[in-house]
Amino acid sequence: MIEKVPSSTEVIEAFKKVRQIHDQKGEPTTHVMAVEIGGMNSLAPMYTAALMGLPVVDIDCMGRAYPEVQMVSNFING
Repeated sequence: MIEKVPSSTEVIEAFKKVRQIHDQKGEPTTHVMAVEIGGMNSLAPMYTAALMGLPVVDIDCMGRAYPEVQMVSNFING
């Protein structure tokens, strides 16, 4: 984020695309998950949820910072 400061649109546009894909599958979007609560990883989900009018769920899959997404329990458990 130091090298390339994001605008406020990237996260929202990504969320809208994911929501569109799930809607087409008949899987409505009911909430936004924050995989990790802490630092910048919590701001994007909270910002997105606020703009989209959805609740935020803190699933904190590891209980600490992690370097790679496949290191969380959801990934391991399918």
